[in-house]
Amino acid sequence: SSPAPQASSPPPLLAALSAPSPPAALRALRALSRRRFRARAMGLVSSGFAKTSMADSWNQLGRGPKLRHLFGAYGNQDCWGVQRRYKQIEDGNGYIGYDEFQKLVGAEEFSLLFVWDLFSQQNELMDVRELLVVICLFSSARLEEKGAFLLALFDQSKCSVSTGLELAQLVVAVLGVLARCTGTAAPRMKEASQQLKEELPGLSQAYAEAMQLVGRDAAFKQERVLHHNEIGILLAPIKNAYERLPISRAPPHDSPPPPPPDWGLNIGAALPSRPPAAAKAGAGGGAGAQHGDAAVDAHAAGPSALAAAAAAASEF
Repeated sequence: SSPAPQASSPPPLLAALSAPSPPAALRALRALSRRRFRARAMGLVSSGFAKTSMADSWNQLGRGPKLRHLFGAYGNQDCWGVQRRYKQIEDGNGYIGYDEFQKLVGAEEFSLLFVWDLFSQQNELMDVRELLVVICLFSSARLEEKGAFLLALFDQSKCSVSTGLELAQLVVAVLGVLARCTGTAAPRMKEASQQLKEELPGLSQAYAEAMQLVGRDAAFKQERVLHHNEIGILLAPIKNAYERLPISRAPPHDSPPPPPPDWGLNIGAALPSRPPAAAKAGAGGGAGAQHGDAAVDAHAAGPSALAAAAAAASEF
């Protein structure tokens, strides 16, 4: 005899509507709506990751592969080690010169010049926060570790609770670095802010309550309700897109090891300086010369993505 057919589970919406009481039905519908919303949230980040993973220019320009080779052997603790070294030499302005850059990142000269050419402003200064984003993004730390590091990096209160505005600055910085590697346009702060204002109430109940109390814009700029220990809520919608990125795979087998944890921790402050012209000329066959195309020159002519984001923050 054939087995008796098994009853199939009712669709989520039907199950919600058949709940025993109206309050239970309402809660079930809200929970279903939140799950569906979270699956689509952080769309700007997922879209940026998808564009990067499909871009032929990633390999054609060679910037992403070179950065992955340079920082691929870095783990989570190595990222924090670079930040600790910076704390010993920082002067409060958030920028470093080439001499300071050398003291933060232990690497061959031609590799340092490549990073400097790509991210410095007019060959004079580098935004240290952008540098830390690069190191973290191209390291082999786990996605959760990268997220925790970046949230702490952009948390101006240093209390492990962020605002929506700080999260938008983080998004713009990460996607800006990836865009630099593919030679494409990076999202603007206004675009990231508008999208997060729409998405955060559905991702965080605390944020939704804050928005009801103080309003949409004030909650986004001022309310610290995005707790870092809830990072999984922010990362879940982008995890699949992240896993398709080249930086999520195993690093090159010949990636240089990071400096020891205590390397450079006793250095003193140094005045900003630029790399010697002779050194740059001598690196003619190096990565910096090979990839110093128009996109890098255009970046050198203006402020970094982070500086622009900071300047534009007050508009949102």
